[in-house]
Amino acid sequence: MPTEYLVVQCYSCGMHQCIQAVKSRKFSCKICHEKQSIQKVLDSSTNPADLRPVIQQLNSHLGQIHQQMREERNRQIDEYQRPSDMMMGV
Repeated sequence: MPTEYLVVQCYSCGMHQCIQAVKSRKFSCKICHEKQSIQKVLDSSTNPADLRPVIQQLNSHLGQIHQQMREERNRQIDEYQRPSDMMMGV
């Protein structure tokens, strides 16, 4: 029987990764090394190369969301600081 590979997401760092399926349903994140159980399988295959584009797309989307959140936070900080600068005559 061929080995099955799974796409999972780490609950700690949020990164998606490919792991080999094991009976214990536990894995250690390759990024943050957090030990955890498999909560949700996003995709599976007997060939891990088939899963690489899926993982890249998921992590790219996650990166875009984080970038949008950083930009929004920076915009809010700028708006918060602007009135105090005006009061000081800057």
